[in-house]
Amino acid sequence: MKFLIALICIALTSINLIAQTPWKILDIGEGTKPCISIGNNGELYVSSTVDSKLGWVRVYLVNSDHVFVDTIISVSDVTGPAEITIDENGNPTMVLHNHTNGGDLYWLNKQNNFWRKDVLKLPNHDGWDASIIKTNSGKLFAISLDAKNLQGFDGLNFHEQNDTGWVKGKVGTEPLHYFWGTSLVQGANEVIHASYYNQDLGISRYAYRENDSWKIETIDSVAQSGYFSSLSIHKDSIYCVYLRKTKESFSELIISKRTEVGWQSNVLDTIYNLNYNIARHLISSSWHYDTLLISYANASNVYLGKFSIDKSYKKETIASDNNQNMGQSTDLVIGSKGEVYVAFWKYNLLKGRVYVATPEGTLSLAENVNFNEWVYPNPSNGDLYFSDDENSTIEIYNVFGKVVLREFNVHSKITFKLAQGLYFVNRSSEKGVLFSKFQIK
Repeated sequence: MKFLIALICIALTSINLIAQTPWKILDIGEGTKPCISIGNNGELYVSSTVDSKLGWVRVYLVNSDHVFVDTIISVSDVTGPAEITIDENGNPTMVLHNHTNGGDLYWLNKQNNFWRKDVLKLPNHDGWDASIIKTNSGKLFAISLDAKNLQGFDGLNFHEQNDTGWVKGKVGTEPLHYFWGTSLVQGANEVIHASYYNQDLGISRYAYRENDSWKIETIDSVAQSGYFSSLSIHKDSIYCVYLRKTKESFSELIISKRTEVGWQSNVLDTIYNLNYNIARHLISSSWHYDTLLISYANASNVYLGKFSIDKSYKKETIASDNNQNMGQSTDLVIGSKGEVYVAFWKYNLLKGRVYVATPEGTLSLAENVNFNEWVYPNPSNGDLYFSDDENSTIEIYNVFGKVVLREFNVHSKITFKLAQGLYFVNRSSEKGVLFSKFQIK
């Protein structure tokens, strides 16, 4: 726990973030546009990306008193965020857009300690603004855009996992622009619900699948409504939170509820100092009993809103940055015991930095998770052995994320001379990527 407290102190003092009581903030590491999920053992998985021609996806794992990089995956020209969830086997899994080769949706899944990368390919420039959920049957379901502003014409596509692979199809064919987000939930009777934004019409859309066909409705057509939507279901009622862009200088945070006579909308908040050219995955929401928790941000602040079933609303500031360098994207998850975690990021010189905030006293995660089945001994005196003889590239990182050793064509053993302390080892081979921590004594 001392290591965790030390990291929190660094986050609060060295980056000009001001946590409002009772929130505390954990500095996760380098990255942008984070997404967050909770594993079956209570551990946190935080995905982040660096968007570039040599882009990568980095997955951080937060467990009890330490934070380390679970893996670093090169995905060519990646465009985040990388939505992350947990599959039926308890493994983290992600979808994201790869901008090369005409644009594709990438599915990344961890199996037997290796991350595997598959292309869920459809015609045109698919994969933008992807969302993924685990359905009640345990299978995965994803949606993504074939973007009009990149000569795409297919609109919103879906990808549904079954026992033999993936079934792919169209939700609708209306032309859609990328960047404004999508959202997915599953309700009663296995019905899939989705929300997205139609920029050409300036309206928020809702789609649901019934008897293998999709029905589409308009949620809100006032001004430009529907940016960064987040769907949720509570007591069989469907809610959608999104932004309504009323003027260039500010936007309104809207909540809409689906009723028998249509969608009923209410203004929750007015958000100033928002840069639409930077914002991605801005809003996240989840129900905690009869209260809908909503995370969102502008250039200066990260907020947590609380919408009650009686329509009352209040918000609190999680973190502030006087330099207005907040990354304007958030993700929220609630644990089985009501623990609340909010992921966000901010600019740090030319790079991004990812953080997780949680109310004071609730950053208590799983214990006794074994990350070292494939590498030993731990602690090490200068030798590491691997459980197979696979030809691989080995990288060793210090606690600051700096590569202190890199060797190629390594098989079952590596020898090194490094100072005492905590390190992380990354092993890449044709089978995939493995990552774990170890100590040198």
